[in-house]
Amino acid sequence: MVATRAPRPFPVRNDPVRAAPHPSRGGSRGYAREIRNATRLMNIPYVKGITPCPRTQRRYRQQFIMEGHDLPYKPRGNKFATGLVGTDKLLLLLFRIAFPKERAVEVAAFIFRNTIRLNRRVYSASQISKAEDSLGLTRKRASTLALQALTPENAFRRNIFHTQGYPYGRIGTPIESFIDVDECGIMLEECNRAYGKGYFGTRVTESGNYGRGVKYTITLAIASTGERWCRVERKTGTDINDFVSFIEQIVDNIDQEAYAGVRTIMMDNLSSHCSPLVHQTVLASGQRILFRPKYYPSDAPIEYVFNTIQSELRMSMRQVTPDNFVQQIQDIIANLNGFRNYFEALEYGA
Repeated sequence: MVATRAPRPFPVRNDPVRAAPHPSRGGSRGYAREIRNATRLMNIPYVKGITPCPRTQRRYRQQFIMEGHDLPYKPRGNKFATGLVGTDKLLLLLFRIAFPKERAVEVAAFIFRNTIRLNRRVYSASQISKAEDSLGLTRKRASTLALQALTPENAFRRNIFHTQGYPYGRIGTPIESFIDVDECGIMLEECNRAYGKGYFGTRVTESGNYGRGVKYTITLAIASTGERWCRVERKTGTDINDFVSFIEQIVDNIDQEAYAGVRTIMMDNLSSHCSPLVHQTVLASGQRILFRPKYYPSDAPIEYVFNTIQSELRMSMRQVTPDNFVQQIQDIIANLNGFRNYFEALEYGA
């Protein structure tokens, strides 16, 4: 005998029909924009479920008067928004464009003072940060522009540099002909970390690689063709004789195959650079001199190379000693790629 299984009864649903979700979760889209405009322009009798109530109609008119638009807000179920929306977020963006280094509390004060709504709010620092994240604003290392760079004289000189030709500016000079020269000083500081791991009752000791007060001067010249000239000396600063000898090294070792035309040597307005000996050395070799704008390191391609050298030294700081420091710098400079992209940045400097 084969046992048969009784069929299962058809399930009967006794639970109530699920209601629409809350308006804050998308359960309602609000009235159409045409109805909003009609209720704003004329008094429409209230019909439940068809036309807005008188209170809603007054809110539509108040929004248009106070904010100048009739765009619907995101439905939130008659709850206030916890973050920045609408004009508040626009004010945040405008403030960050004008003052990128201010604190969050100053941003909140600016938004509060410049909001004309009746329900204006003072936002917290966390709300400001969340709104900045939604706008794509990220935290970056801030740089400071010298006050001297904003004087009318220096601003005019920079404008001339980016709009005029030689001998006043870079316009009309091929990128391949530029050679940028400058110096930088590197001070070897102690590389001793403040804490370590050890057993109870024992000291964490380590011999230091070097002490304070040791300074090296790097005199460097780069060209967009990939040429480079470097001198690393354990001394403070560069005098006229040192710089003239370095310029002689450059003009005597220019690669004519890389660029056969006249080379333009750029430098800043340091006193040793403005010496007549420097001018005589460069002009006698058939090359040209072009001075960069004052107080604008962004217009110096070589500044980006100095920054790269500093970053590479920090990455290998635990292996740097006074004995191999010069060799470390020379190896970093020798292994750098071409410098053309640094010179192309001049096109966007103005």
